[in-house]
Amino acid sequence: MSNSKLIELSYYDPSAQVRLSAYADTIVLDHDQNGSIISAIRFGGYPEMVRAMADAIYGGATIEAAQNDTTRMLQSSLKSYQRQITHDGIYAVATLMAAEGDATARDQHNAEIAKVKDQITQAKADLAAENARMATERAELEAQAYRIRLDQNASEEVMRRRYRSHLPSGY
Repeated sequence: MSNSKLIELSYYDPSAQVRLSAYADTIVLDHDQNGSIISAIRFGGYPEMVRAMADAIYGGATIEAAQNDTTRMLQSSLKSYQRQITHDGIYAVATLMAAEGDATARDQHNAEIAKVKDQITQAKADLAAENARMATERAELEAQAYRIRLDQNASEEVMRRRYRSHLPSGY
């Protein structure tokens, strides 16, 4: 068997009974006490498989990498990758790289998220107040329309009585 330069990636999720496979040409690993952790990876295959494999890696899955007669288990870090997926017909390529972020940038991002959440909460409160004001105004308008209909019906009845003839019907 010839030596292949491509690395076969596979992932199996027994709970969902899903098996994915793709072929990588580049893998960059960091090594720590837990084993090999993916820092960067580029792989390709059918678009559905590539998208699913990228999602699995982004989600922190353990991927099996086999090249020639060597197989390694590669760990991925949960939600810590920048993803780029490109398509060319029936072939897709994904590139995932560990996101470079320090604690300050992460704290700033979290503060921005908290600020946006506060703005959303305030907007919801303003919307609820506006809905209550509009409901009150709608009730007032409906009451006014009811009074106008009563007045209109009363004046029509007066007009009918006013023009009713008091002569006997034979004339």
